[in-house]
Amino acid sequence: MNAPDLFSPEWYRVAAMRPLLRRQVQVSRQQFRGETWMVLREPGSNRLFRVTQAAWEILSRFDGTRDLDSLWKEMCELLGDEVPTQGEVLRLVTQLAASDLLLSELPPDLAELGERSRDIALKRVLGYFKSPLALRLPLFDPDRLITATLPLGSWLFSRRGFLIWIAIVSAALFQVAMHWKPLTQNMFDQLLATENLLLLGLLYPVLKLIHEFGHGWAVKRWGGEVRELGVMFLIFIPTPYVDASHASFFKDKRQRMLVGFAGMQVELLIAAVATFVWVAVEPGLVRAVAYNLMTLAGISAVLFNGNPLLRFDAYHILADWLEMPGFGNRANQYIGYLLQTRVLRMDVPNPAQSPREARWFAFYAIAAFAYKLIVTFGIVFAIAGRFFIFGVLLGILSFANALVLPAWRVLKAVATDHRYAQARPRAWQWLAGSLTGLVLFAVFVPLPSYTVTEGVVWVPESARVYAGADGVMTQVLQLNGATVKEGELVAQLDNPELDTSATALAARVQELDLRYREAAAESRSELAILAEEYDRAVVEYEDAEQRLAGLDLLAPGSGTLALEERHGLLGRYITRGTVVGYVISGREVLLRVVVGQDDIDQVRQHTKYVQVRFASDPGKVIEVRQLHEVPEAQRLLPSAALSLEGGGAHALDPSAQQELRSIEPLFQFELAAPARTRWRVGERVYVRFVHRAEPLWDRVRRDVRRVFLRRLDV
Repeated sequence: MNAPDLFSPEWYRVAAMRPLLRRQVQVSRQQFRGETWMVLREPGSNRLFRVTQAAWEILSRFDGTRDLDSLWKEMCELLGDEVPTQGEVLRLVTQLAASDLLLSELPPDLAELGERSRDIALKRVLGYFKSPLALRLPLFDPDRLITATLPLGSWLFSRRGFLIWIAIVSAALFQVAMHWKPLTQNMFDQLLATENLLLLGLLYPVLKLIHEFGHGWAVKRWGGEVRELGVMFLIFIPTPYVDASHASFFKDKRQRMLVGFAGMQVELLIAAVATFVWVAVEPGLVRAVAYNLMTLAGISAVLFNGNPLLRFDAYHILADWLEMPGFGNRANQYIGYLLQTRVLRMDVPNPAQSPREARWFAFYAIAAFAYKLIVTFGIVFAIAGRFFIFGVLLGILSFANALVLPAWRVLKAVATDHRYAQARPRAWQWLAGSLTGLVLFAVFVPLPSYTVTEGVVWVPESARVYAGADGVMTQVLQLNGATVKEGELVAQLDNPELDTSATALAARVQELDLRYREAAAESRSELAILAEEYDRAVVEYEDAEQRLAGLDLLAPGSGTLALEERHGLLGRYITRGTVVGYVISGREVLLRVVVGQDDIDQVRQHTKYVQVRFASDPGKVIEVRQLHEVPEAQRLLPSAALSLEGGGAHALDPSAQQELRSIEPLFQFELAAPARTRWRVGERVYVRFVHRAEPLWDRVRRDVRRVFLRRLDV
């Protein structure tokens, strides 16, 4: 790449200017990857501006007495090859003037160059519409309040305080591990329950306010200022924030990183204390508050503030650790640089100063963009699930902000910016070719299509070995996996009370029979009463005999025996109706699979073949055959393993009490898999119905139509 020109055709605009750097501007010398940079800060607005050492040599001479042209010529003699070009000085002066760091009467044409940058109020208003999920409203200057409350949090930022914090959080994590099941069981159902939403709405702003005070305390701990506290509406939820940008002025990058970590540090401390409270107290309001605090603080600290792909705390920590200020913006600029140089063959400066920076920029720009789209549209779909029209409008606005407006800005720059004059024909050709290729790909190129769902290893009722009565398992006569014949004895139960009861009932039947015979010869008036008692005694005796027979567990058919737990059955008390095993006939294993309403048409009409993976051996893919479909949709799940509580994907109807009744109707299919050496009845299987390939456009059109059919009935 050619070196940038030393002279600029627009230099005449600023040559006679006599700039004066504001006296209140503060300067901090910082090291970034071995290079010295100067950070300028204007205390009134808390704006920060970073310049190279060579640029600072010029800025430090902005005393209002000498014109810019003579200053630059003086710097040429002083700095030699290191002197900034006239174009770089022009951009620097324009940006400083727009940031209100310079005092000078700007020529009209230069003022026009900085007009868009200086209109901050208009940018904020437009920003409300560009980022509808993150509106920001400043309220007041919290510096005095943060100074007054500093003793509450300053101890966290000492070496001893940090060790105490680690000990508390580690102990809380141990408690979380010990109580993991009760903490996570139905967690989202508990959090999103109607009666809990008000509590969440009250706790979340308070928790985030303390989080933001953590940043403020850290800034004050190292001598900084916090001049703005406000409310940011994240997904329309009021969330406090403080402007901790003064941390960027600190010379030590460890201090800057600790300011970024301070919010999460305070939040995790609150989560730890809430964990101890949750473990210690009985169920009630205090325990509910503790549960919500630990859950909110944990999710927020780990998934959002702790995720560097979102421009929250972890992003700033990563930028300081890498010593790459403006990391996210420069990463986006690097993608633009690649397109300009590789596609349009333009000669533009590389924002990456080393191959290491280039790798970081490329990875971060792509990953952050993809993650932002996933989060944004995930939120939009969640809102649309409750408020459809509002969600659609929000989705359109988010789509425009994420994709349409950036594309429009690029097209406008290509069409009007003089820098693209020579590359403009190539840009239009490349753009037209790309759009044509995308349309052709989406409409005509078939892509693999399949539906993924879950099921269980299924055994029909007729193949199940039930306990016919209550009793203690005394004998298991057949081995697991043995071949048995229909009616063959598998196991025996023992119930002495049932034996005694049957004997007594037999005697009672004999007694009533004798009394009936005597009454028939002597007193016919008692015959009706005795006949009724006799019939009732016979019914009870026959039931007792049936239960006695139920102590012998017989094979319901011929096939392979599969006991639930052979060694655990002996000596166990088995209740009547308990399934103790199965007799599998044939050489195939039956699978019962559930399919949602959205996918049933594809599964019915376009399935080519079916593949499954057993949970006990997920690395092995088995092709299976489809037997039949249960005739109609139903809500009863074949197994608890398919419900959310059992680790599946289907929510249960809370009003169904003991039944495994799903909220939405489901369609069930029976599949036949080849017999395996390792499988278990009720085991989860992962099923893929492979369909005919179809273009992306057909799939998107079907999904959109499905959404409108479900939500608007059109």
